[in-house]
Amino acid sequence: MPPALTLDGVGYRHPTGERDAVSGVSATVLRGQLVLVAGPTGCGKSTLLRLCAGLLQRHGRGRFAGTVGLAGEDPAGLAPAARVRCIALVGQDPDDQRVAATVGDEIAFAAESAGFDAQAIDESVGRLLATLGLPGGADRAVEALSSGQRQRLSIAASLAAGAHVLLLDEPLAHLDPQSAAELVERLRALADGGKTVVIVEHRLEPLWLAADRVWVMDAGRLVCDAPPAEVPVGLLQRLGLSVPRWLAPPQERPPATVVSPGRTLLDARALTHRFASGDGIHDVSLHAGAGERIALVGANGAGKSTLLTAMAAAGAGAGVARGRLVSVPPNPDLGLFCPTVREELAHAPEERRFGDIEARVAAIAAAFSLTELLDRPPQALSRGQRLRVAVAAALAAEPAILLLDEPTAGQDPDQVERMMQATALTLGDGVLLFATHDLALARRHATRVVVLEGGRVRLDGEPDAVLSEWSLIGAGSSAAAGAAVAMPAVATTTRAALDPRSRLALVALVGVLAVALDSARPLLILLAAVAAVFVAFGPSRRLVGAALGALVALTWSTVLAQGLFYAEQPRVAIVSLGPLTVYREGVQHGLVQSLRFSAMTLAGFALAASTPAERLFSAMRALRVSFGLSFLVVTALRFVPDVAAEWVAVRDARARRGRPAWQRLPWAWVRLEAALLAPLLARTLRRARALAESLDARGFDAAAPRAVRRPLLFSPRDRFLLGGACVTAVAVVVPRLFYALYTSDTWYHPALRGLYAGVRAWL
Repeated sequence: MPPALTLDGVGYRHPTGERDAVSGVSATVLRGQLVLVAGPTGCGKSTLLRLCAGLLQRHGRGRFAGTVGLAGEDPAGLAPAARVRCIALVGQDPDDQRVAATVGDEIAFAAESAGFDAQAIDESVGRLLATLGLPGGADRAVEALSSGQRQRLSIAASLAAGAHVLLLDEPLAHLDPQSAAELVERLRALADGGKTVVIVEHRLEPLWLAADRVWVMDAGRLVCDAPPAEVPVGLLQRLGLSVPRWLAPPQERPPATVVSPGRTLLDARALTHRFASGDGIHDVSLHAGAGERIALVGANGAGKSTLLTAMAAAGAGAGVARGRLVSVPPNPDLGLFCPTVREELAHAPEERRFGDIEARVAAIAAAFSLTELLDRPPQALSRGQRLRVAVAAALAAEPAILLLDEPTAGQDPDQVERMMQATALTLGDGVLLFATHDLALARRHATRVVVLEGGRVRLDGEPDAVLSEWSLIGAGSSAAAGAAVAMPAVATTTRAALDPRSRLALVALVGVLAVALDSARPLLILLAAVAAVFVAFGPSRRLVGAALGALVALTWSTVLAQGLFYAEQPRVAIVSLGPLTVYREGVQHGLVQSLRFSAMTLAGFALAASTPAERLFSAMRALRVSFGLSFLVVTALRFVPDVAAEWVAVRDARARRGRPAWQRLPWAWVRLEAALLAPLLARTLRRARALAESLDARGFDAAAPRAVRRPLLFSPRDRFLLGGACVTAVAVVVPRLFYALYTSDTWYHPALRGLYAGVRAWL
């Protein structure tokens, strides 16, 4: 059987690296094989995967050595449309790789890049929906999928162009055991069907029996390439990797922390948080005494992260926490906002004036193996290192309660073990509440396990008893329930059949009318009409909140500014506040201006609510808008709301570790707010890199023509509405033009006196 993938002396050193990230790797993968790549964090696994895909050879600035062969071809030298037919890469975070709003369009993207015709694209979409077990059809919204389903969607999207080599980077990182087992089964089926699958993963046990070969890496080198049965157990143990249960006895559980039942630190009662889809948590109550270590387990979508978020939001203000509650954000990068690791660890002690700060920083850095990293920027560290810094920085605040969400992500088992032990030791008699899919971790480090199912507490008690009972009643049923909770009603893009070019034209019409109208009454009617359209498209709560915030800010700032600085005469003062006077005419003028701006702003929100970003991009390109501007607009529509939510998360993380803003001098507050830009910029750059890799892996080429699964098409309804829009624009703009000529003494006709009067009264 000819090799599907060959590596010969492959090496790579990053531009800022002191040593090779990958060095002298030679290996061969046959067609139909599933290869598991294991190794400690930072050993070069992800770098090797990107070299196999040809990414770093084309876009990296480091030094590459050796050759990569893909069925005899160099993947770095293939044209995008040809490469996407041969090899597919799936990164660590499926959300950062998403390029479309619906499942069908997400899967179709690679096939469109490859130039398939519309019928072949639809056939590929249907086949992959069935192969990867994605429910709800092609028109289902990607946001409506659970995390496990989004992971399977990423795989389906990468295979749409028929790639015969599939590269996956930690696909099991955020999956519950049942979802992980199902995904492994589907990947094995793909390999049995002739695909070649290479998987980088820290969770070895689910993949061990499914793999044909195991590559073990250490310090950039391939130190073992053998069938699973021939891999030395001692090598895995020496590298701190997880050893499947049937190969070695389980690790001994550390002695449980002594609990003081009479001293309650966490008292959450009837916590409820519902999303628009109906999922969330429902009447969850949880109490914990000093020294307890509580593991939250359950299927994807069971409500673990939502419960932690709800507890962090409630905090001491609702009587939930008795003492300082600190949570590490689900994305730990959002909890890091200082220039160096040293300053990150010193932030809370300085804020709370603990004293002996240097000794505190040295002690906690040693506990979390961060001493060598103290002078480095935290955002420049590896994924696992950033998580350890975020946890250590949270513990530096000496919390009574610490919340952690999935502390195993991006770390090898040895690092996880050290971090959990350091956390327990540093926290002392505080309460640790952590969500995890690693049941072995829960057995080793929890004094109590709480099982969530469908947003409610299913089981609560001693780890061994609870986990045994959960397995007996069927964790699979919990997984099904969790999946059901995370699967709201199917969202489609066909509710409004308007071509996106028509929607852009209607938004432009709103702008024309808003500029032409100069009276509060017609502008209020225009705003009401736009608001009705906005609501009709069923916008999300987040979009509604953003729209309301923007409208309130526009109205308040415009009315106040015009009221204070209105200079024309005559004018009547409404109120005087020392040297400042608010004038009636200015308020009236400001109201008109705010109605004008609000109508245009809400029209933009309506466009965002009704039009998937990729369809808007197609419309702008069809209207001859430059590629750069089109891409910038649709990227902003997709990610600006996420950046706003992350800004709030960073501010919350900082507030929990320090003093509130009102206790600071204005200049100190401004400086601290400016510091929040660092994690947001780092997160945005990582997201941009992941998106760029995803586009590249799916064959996107800005200079090449693309096939279209759903071509833009003007319908009779489009023509009718555009005709009506043109008539409306003419009916408003032409009278306004005649009236402007009349008032400027440029041109006057007696027969138009009625029109002049009508414009004066209405427009």
